[in-house]
Amino acid sequence: MHLPLNPSQVMTILLCVSNILTYALIEYPYFELIQQNSKSKISFTFIIAIFYAFAFISGFYASYIDPEDPIVQEQILCQKTGEKFDDSPYEYYCHVCKVCVNDGSKHCKECNKCVLKFDHHCRWLNNCIGAKNYKPFIVFIVSAEAGLIFKFVVQVIGCR
Repeated sequence: MHLPLNPSQVMTILLCVSNILTYALIEYPYFELIQQNSKSKISFTFIIAIFYAFAFISGFYASYIDPEDPIVQEQILCQKTGEKFDDSPYEYYCHVCKVCVNDGSKHCKECNKCVLKFDHHCRWLNNCIGAKNYKPFIVFIVSAEAGLIFKFVVQVIGCR
């Protein structure tokens, strides 16, 4: 279960859409006026599109992966079915969830669940960042920043 959209997540979506629309409606036509070489304009646009596609896909993926510790769901299933759960290999216990957890798991107050290798709760993606979604989160951050930096460099070069 995912949290409802929060203002930071809505702002992230709006900023991404406005950035793409600004490029498509203002910056791309401007390049046409200042650049005689249409191949470079198409190349710049393709590279920026790749960066933003990676950012969008990885951000969406990172926000919809459930980072909860898998042991928690296993224990809840055992409790529902009445089976005995072997908790001997687990030395850590969440007093909020009242279940055993893996080493490095931490309870998130925002999501109200234990997250495996908890890093932080990202308000921009409205999800916890942990072992299951850390890589797509890093891809999201790097590709979004790289796209912005590349776009800035292209604008500076285009203004010369």
